[in-house]
Amino acid sequence: MATHFPRLLHLVAIWLLATVSATQAHTWAEYLTRITPDGSFTGTLGFARGHVPRSGNPDEVMVYRITNDNPANPICGPNQQIGAQKPGFPVLEASRGETVAMAYLENGHVSKLEPNRPALSGFVYVYGTSQPSKNDAIGAIHRKWTADGTGGDGRGRLLATRPYDDGQCYERNAGNAIASEREKKIPTVEPFGGVPCQTDFVIPEDAPEEYTVYWVWDWPLVLPDGKQTSTEIYTQCIDIKVSQSQANTNVKAVSDLTKTGVSKAPPAQLAKQFLVDPELPPQPSGIAVPVPPQPKTDGAKAPKNPTSSEDTKPTATSSSKDSKPTAPKASGFITVTVTEKPAVVTIISTETVYRGASSTATGTPPSPSTANAKPDVGSTAILPIPPRKSSPPAEPTNAVRYKIRQVHTMGRLYH
Repeated sequence: MATHFPRLLHLVAIWLLATVSATQAHTWAEYLTRITPDGSFTGTLGFARGHVPRSGNPDEVMVYRITNDNPANPICGPNQQIGAQKPGFPVLEASRGETVAMAYLENGHVSKLEPNRPALSGFVYVYGTSQPSKNDAIGAIHRKWTADGTGGDGRGRLLATRPYDDGQCYERNAGNAIASEREKKIPTVEPFGGVPCQTDFVIPEDAPEEYTVYWVWDWPLVLPDGKQTSTEIYTQCIDIKVSQSQANTNVKAVSDLTKTGVSKAPPAQLAKQFLVDPELPPQPSGIAVPVPPQPKTDGAKAPKNPTSSEDTKPTATSSSKDSKPTAPKASGFITVTVTEKPAVVTIISTETVYRGASSTATGTPPSPSTANAKPDVGSTAILPIPPRKSSPPAEPTNAVRYKIRQVHTMGRLYH
């Protein structure tokens, strides 16, 4: 018995190590790839900073987990700092405006969801910046940077929000309902043991040649009443070499399934960049998460210098007091555009305007009895303006000049 005891302990130790490894295995970027307009993967694969193959103990190297609310926590793990790209695992090369997929294995977080984990297996946020820093902290970026590039310190923007579960990924598991159903639609391709999940996002139109992306997965414990009882965040830091030319829309899909495990992007991620409200905290499992309205991001640019007054100019929406009428056109009409909420607007004419004339171009001047009549409040009328004494020679009898006068009018003015 004694001679077999050390061997038994050795076998138990191996089993424990295997169990711990399986339960602690989490998620990292397996690869990145470009996506054609029809949703197919294409081109040469790219990799996150510090990438190592699965044969090189990636769980220890690639997984970076944040388990407290300290806003000073680095957003990039110790193995994914600036300049940590490994030989043989280059950055992705893509074009401005091109859609990119970051693939990862679900590792049981979709098909074997633990109790009190959030709906959709948590939310994923993709942030982009042309000004990465070794001091970038989670608290300065996550839920701070916005889609329009004005949030937080203004050095970056929110590119996309996604559910961790993309709706088609799975880990092969006999008897598992989710895995079995999804395998019928997309068969497993080895060596992945299932179908990888993916987070798709678009390279901004103004991205410079070197662009950095922060992938943030928020996966806390959430009770049925919505109370969050833990913090658990995983991140990946990715550099992309951006071509300054526009994406080639005629590129053909050349994906090798033995390297990607999947060949198509989820249609929902191609249709909308924001599938989760960035202000919505992770929701309890089983709660339906609505797709939010899509923010306007066209033309949004991260400020070159966040402290520059040039970058803090007001947006197109301005107050009514800043709205000025354009110079009168030859026709005598004044155009006034009010871009904010309906307000009381008064336009004062410096000329005497009479009431009671015909509103047609062939009308006649008003009679003296109506010369001193006051305009109606809240009304709009086309009123004739008598010729000035300094005017050129008298016009034909039927010629009348017209001008619009708007007095105390509620609402927007469009002419």
